[in-house]
Order: sequence, then C-alpha cells, then structure tokens
Amino acid sequence: MKIKNLFFQKILPDKWDKFLFFLIIFHILLFSIFHILNKNYQTWDSAGHIGLSYRMAEEMENFASGIEGTSIKSILRISNYYPPFVQTIGALTSLTFGYKSTFLLIETLIFFILSIIFTYKLTFLFTKDKKTSFLTATIYSLFPQIVDQSHYFHLDIPLTALVLIAIYYLVLSDNFKNLWKTILFFVFFSFIQLTKWTGFIFLVVPVVIVLYKAFISKDTSSDSVSKIKIIRNIIIGSIVFLILVVPWYYVNWNELMAQVKIFSGGESDDPTNLWQSILYYPSNAISHQIMFLPFVLIFISVIYQLKNDWKKGLVIVFNILIPWLFFVFVSNKNLRYTLPLTPLFAYLIADVLLLLENHKGFKLKWLKGFTVIYLFVASVFLSFFSLEAQNPLFKPISIFFTGPRYKAWYYYGTSFYSYKPYKYPVDEVLTFIHNDAGEKEKALGVAVIVDSEQMSASMLEMVRIELGYKNMYMPVPYFQFELFDSVDRIEAFFNETNTDYVITSSYLGPEGLRNYSVLKQVNEYLQQGNSMFEKIKDFEIYKDSDNSVFIKKPDEIVSVYRRKSSSMKKEESTEGCKVGAGIDDGIETIKLSPNHTYVFFTGHFAIQDKIWRDYEKGVMYVVQIENTVHESSLDVHNLPKSGSSYCSILGLNQDFSKDIEEILTGEDKCGKGVRCHKVVLVKWSVGEDSVDLKEYTSDSIN
Repeated sequence: MKIKNLFFQKILPDKWDKFLFFLIIFHILLFSIFHILNKNYQTWDSAGHIGLSYRMAEEMENFASGIEGTSIKSILRISNYYPPFVQTIGALTSLTFGYKSTFLLIETLIFFILSIIFTYKLTFLFTKDKKTSFLTATIYSLFPQIVDQSHYFHLDIPLTALVLIAIYYLVLSDNFKNLWKTILFFVFFSFIQLTKWTGFIFLVVPVVIVLYKAFISKDTSSDSVSKIKIIRNIIIGSIVFLILVVPWYYVNWNELMAQVKIFSGGESDDPTNLWQSILYYPSNAISHQIMFLPFVLIFISVIYQLKNDWKKGLVIVFNILIPWLFFVFVSNKNLRYTLPLTPLFAYLIADVLLLLENHKGFKLKWLKGFTVIYLFVASVFLSFFSLEAQNPLFKPISIFFTGPRYKAWYYYGTSFYSYKPYKYPVDEVLTFIHNDAGEKEKALGVAVIVDSEQMSASMLEMVRIELGYKNMYMPVPYFQFELFDSVDRIEAFFNETNTDYVITSSYLGPEGLRNYSVLKQVNEYLQQGNSMFEKIKDFEIYKDSDNSVFIKKPDEIVSVYRRKSSSMKKEESTEGCKVGAGIDDGIETIKLSPNHTYVFFTGHFAIQDKIWRDYEKGVMYVVQIENTVHESSLDVHNLPKSGSSYCSILGLNQDFSKDIEEILTGEDKCGKGVRCHKVVLVKWSVGEDSVDLKEYTSDSIN
C-alpha cells in the first residue's frame, strides 16, 4: 500500500495535479454513464464523420490489398470538404477494433481529456499559479456545451485540444528561438488545419504577438544573430507544416472551394442581417454554451483586465473578438464554431472569482464554489433530464441558468443535450430492406427523404457500414435547394439514381434545412398515389416521454417504399449506359449530378480546355469523369460522329481495369479489323485543373 502511495506521489507530487487527475476520472465516469443510458445512434455531423472514417478505413484496406484504382490520392479524396485528421485516426481505430461507433467516441473522449490537461498546463504557463490553473480547467470542463460535445464525434473538441497544444508549444518556443518547440508548434498547427480549415483564426493573435516580440518589441526583440536563427526556425517549421498540410488541400482544393460556396451560406433559420449576426454568438453562449452567470463574470473580468493592465486586456479582447467577427460574417452559423474560445472564457472566470475571493471590499469566497456547482448542475441537468417545453416548473429553472435568454429553454425543452432513452429503428429499417430485396451483390439504391436528428442519411450510411450491407447506396436530394419543377423531374431523380427503395418519415426534419421544401415535396409525391413506388412497411416509433410509460399513439412513423415492378427503370444490363454518345455533331452534354462517374469509350474526345485528343489508329480512350458536388451541364466535344459508348454510374473511384483488359484482348475494338494496341485511361475530376493519364498495353496487363 505504501509503495502504491509513493508511486502515486511520484507521478502526481502536487495536490493540484492530483485534483486534475480526479477531475479527469470524474469526466470519464460522466461520459460512460451518458453512453450507457443513451440508446440512439450518433446523428447528423457526428454520424457523418464516423461514416467518413469507415469509408476511409475501407479504402485503406483496399489500397493495402492492392485493389486497382486505389491509391494514397483516393484515400485523401474520401473526405473532400472536411480535412481528414480526426477521421484518419477514426479509420485506423476502426481497422484495429472494428466498425463500431463506440470506439470512435473514445477518440473524442481522449481529445476532451487532452483539452482539460492543456487548459491546465497553458494557464499555468501564464499565471504560474496551479490553483488558478485547476479552477480554469474545472470551469472549462463543466461548460454545458463542452460536456455535450464530448458525447459526439464532432471536430470541435479535437480542434480545441489542438489549438491549446499548439499555443502551449508556441509559448515554449521562446518567440521561435527554440527549434524543437517551434517545430512542435507547426506540427500541431498543421493538425489544426487538417481538422478544420477555419482553425487558423484562433492562432492569429497569439502568432502576431510572438512575431511582434521576436522582431519589433524593444523589450523582447532579438539581436541580428538571434533573428537569423528565428527566421531559420520559422522556415523549417513552415516546411514541416506544408509537407503535412499540402497533400490533402492540393488533391481536394476545387471540390473544397465548390462546397465552401454552398455550406458557407446560411440555413433558412440562420440570422439574415448584421445586427442579428452580431448578437448570435453571445446570446447563444448564454443559453447553450456557458450559461448566464459565467457570461456576467466574463464581462466583469474583461473590464477588470482592461482597467488593471490595458495591454493584457486588449490582447484578451482581440483573442475573443477576431474569431467572433470572423464567424459573424460567415452566413452559416453554429455555436460549436467558437468552442476553442471557451478555455479563455474559463480563465477569465477563474481569475475574477479568485480576485473577488480575496478582495478586501467583497470577500465573496462563496462565489467560487457556487459557480462550479452552478455549472455542474447545469451540465448534469442538460445531459440527463429532458423536460418538455413550457412545463410550469421549467420557467424558473430556465431563468436561473439562462437569465434573459430563458425562452430558448422554456419554449423548446431541453432535449437538445440530453441522452435519448429510446432507439430509432435505423438498423431494423435497413435490415428489412436488405431482406426484402434479397440481394447481396447487385447495387441497391435506397433514397433517403428524411433529415432529422433521429434519422438522417449520414446516420443510415453509418449503420449500413456497421451492418456490412456493402451493396446499398443512398441517393439524397441534398444539393437540390429549389423545388423540382414537375413530377417528371422527381421521377427523373429516382430513375437517374436507380432508386429501388425510399425511406421517409412523418417528421422530415427541422424546417430550417436548406432542402426541407424539396424533402416535403418528394414526401407528398410518395403519399399521393404515385406511379413508381408503393408503401410496404411502417415503423411506429414511441418515445418514452416520462421515462416510465409508453404512450399509445406513435410519435413518429418511418415508412419504406418499394419501386413497383411495372414502373419504368433502366435495363439492368445497361447500368446507365448507352451507345451513340455524340452522334451526328460530336458533342455529348452531361447533366452532372453529385457523386457520379461518367465514362466514355472513344477514339477521340475533348474536355473544355483541359485536354484534346485526336484519332490515332489502334488507340482507345477510356475517359473517366468524376463529379463530387457539381450540378450543372458539361459538354464533351470532339467525339466520333458515329457515336461512342457512354455510361453514367453512381459513385466515385470506379474500377475500369476489366473493361481495359477486354479492349486490349478483344477483336475489332478500335474499328473493323483493327485491334487496340494501347488504351489510355483519362481521369478528370470536375473543377480540377489537372487531368491524369495512364497508358495500358497488352504487355502491361499480362
């Protein structure tokens, strides 16, 4: 027993370090209890990031197995909007432990623990006071949105941890004089940019201050020899940064820019004018992130900092103001975007609490304990109690925690953070469709016309992979923001995506969704005696509203539709293919749809100003055009006026090795009496500048 105590004392010699250890144990227990009680699947973005991790793991497996068409580049392209750092760790975790979301949620827990540790360590770097450091870490860890985000596979807790670690090594670099600490800063800076492309905004002020101290400030600027050393260290660190960051951004730049234009636009319920945008983050911080009392304490602390030391106060203000203003002017709003500011908020609260505790005129020793209990109760209340809106007892509780923002709780309830004691039948729905289709090999299109917190395409995709239904794919009118102009266009969507089944619900999702009106339109089409699909199954969902008794009337009904056998559908043998592309005028116009591959088998062609190839005897071109997000028309020119073979295929990174082999080994493939001695695979992603060419001959396939 004494040996254990000595060992524990050696590892954690300081009482505040021990307190930090027990704080971490407390949060591990809180995390575990939440997930034991929570019965529903991960939802929306969390499920989406888990799905990306699974797909990346599958691509890694394919690449390791030497499957044609896979490469480092294809792995990097799995996530073409979200940088892949967190998902890559998730993919490696899935390959090691299996495709189960629980293992990936532990990754979030680890990042959460790291954020607590580095909040403590970074605060100590600045204050040299472990009491302040521990109080800061405790307050940060108990902010309701921090506790909430630790339950999901989102990017914001990892980003917060990485920002803290990067700033920690930035400070230790001694204004970039220490080479290894400088390199570590740039390494973690690269991880930040590979987690969220907006992450750099939280480092602007710290980096500017360090550069100012290194080169300008009379008090801390270096001599000429040291400045050369600093410049050398920055260059070395920058090279490391570029080596780590450039590959993903280079491969995905065009798709990223195309999607940024879409996703930076606000949802229909986002603020639409400047004043509303300015108030969005502080008002929602009161009601959903840090609560009312901490907000008031931050305000008092900032005023004190400015009065006591205006330079230090301005640094704190700009650290808050620059990221806040950046996100104010991004139309798409989400309170999670400002999460990396919460450790600074926690420090401001801890600082003013300790000041008031020791102030001669106030002696508010009770306020420190009260604030910690206040945050603890708020986080536990939101995590484990789901109260219905406008409950009479709910109003005073709402006022206590959110002050003037009480309506955000009182009129909407608290289910937004609490665990879900019921499970939506996501796996049952997919298993039913899988069994009803009786197919394990043939591609099975399952359109998802619902996007709610409880059931969405990202959730269904995550569960599909966990269940091992590899032949299923899920077309969604996600980028269809305008109503279909006719019933024919709705049916064209189902035909073009080869949809066999449709999943919809009596609750389609929040009305603020960009494509909500389209989901509603398609759902009405399905319900009103359409000619393509018939309803074959209803899943009734009952929510346990009082945690003890199931109500008789279902809260929601999830419906499954199956394509009628008599409805028009493309022949199975053609797989979206036709002969005669470009016939007569040598031009074929493609109507681009997201997540589609278009392939031409032709003797000559041209794509915009990217590439032009004329006829060469014995040469066949397999032109593979991949489209991730674009919805427009594309003309392919210079096609044979006798027509070429053409296919439209759902999905990306298709493998055409068998087609190439058939062309090289078959007779008359390059014209009557002409064998093909060479096949050129032309691969181009819509929007990219470069075109990849790969040549095959009969020798290369033998």
